[in-house]
Amino acid sequence: MKDEVSHLIAALSTASGVPYELTSGDVNLAIVVDTPVNKADKLNPELWRRVGLSEEMYTIASETGSWASGCGTYSFGNKETGQVGLSITFADSKLEPARIRDCVIDGTVRSFGLRSNRKSVLTADDGFFQFVALAKALTACEQRIGIDRLVSMNEDEQRSKYSKCASDLLK
Repeated sequence: MKDEVSHLIAALSTASGVPYELTSGDVNLAIVVDTPVNKADKLNPELWRRVGLSEEMYTIASETGSWASGCGTYSFGNKETGQVGLSITFADSKLEPARIRDCVIDGTVRSFGLRSNRKSVLTADDGFFQFVALAKALTACEQRIGIDRLVSMNEDEQRSKYSKCASDLLK
């Protein structure tokens, strides 16, 4: 699974035009496979601390919804840029291997800002390289439209411009 996720990270990084490095320090994507991930429907605070994340972040992430499934992802956005600053994916090591794989792949895709409003977990068997194509299209659209123009648009205008541009590129 590590090779598959590393390949996915590389593909999404290239498609998004952002460099990446697989490291254990100064991370912006943390993937934790351990047990127990949760206590009832909340994140396991001991595991959270062991990973080295702050209490403030714990409070924010644990209040976002139920973590009882043993698979959860949370992304902290950067208010200034609108981009994901830190994504965390937790998968309980007691889950079936296929479920762990789905959880980790879904968390990786979400860390690049894709599927961020979806409630269901992407299954690996459904495939995920369509999201690489989408990331590449959205990156190209950002360059075509121009970041300066995007900043001055409201959310509906941005959505409309991105949708039309991405649709044209993906045809």
